[in-house]
Amino acid sequence: MFWSLSAPTTRPQGGIRRSSTNGQPFAGTMGRPQFLPNTTDWLGRWRLAANASNDYLIDRDVQRSHSYTGIDGIHLQDQAITESMGTIVDRTQEHLGTSDAMIIRTRRRLMKAAIDLRQGIIPLTVDHPELYRQRSGGVILPRSADWVEATAELRTAFVRHPELVPQR
Repeated sequence: MFWSLSAPTTRPQGGIRRSSTNGQPFAGTMGRPQFLPNTTDWLGRWRLAANASNDYLIDRDVQRSHSYTGIDGIHLQDQAITESMGTIVDRTQEHLGTSDAMIIRTRRRLMKAAIDLRQGIIPLTVDHPELYRQRSGGVILPRSADWVEATAELRTAFVRHPELVPQR
């Protein structure tokens, strides 16, 4: 399943060059995604025509001369890599280090949630979806600041922060 958002090409893109110096589009960014016909099955809409069964429509000439992958579009390149990774790996023999603390915490949380659900304990977020209303971001704070308190408003999702938008 795939969704694509794009800005009208008539508007300037904030000074970001969308083509090479000779005015030609960069390799792998030329076409709009092509979709398979819609079906009534589960996930039967918005399926990309380029997929594993047709080798993601790799263009070998483009691959030799312009693009490392030969696959048109960043999303499709990412999909090809993701889908080609194969089945889920058995991680029981994995040795995570201290730098993997967030991976460890996330896995423990997911396992606890699955076990709780099996035991009939409903996840807190089912009845409190506002807990998902968080957003990421970056800010530089004084050393003395309590970062949780200082970033509370910035971390709230769906709130406009005009002071963070650069003026043109």
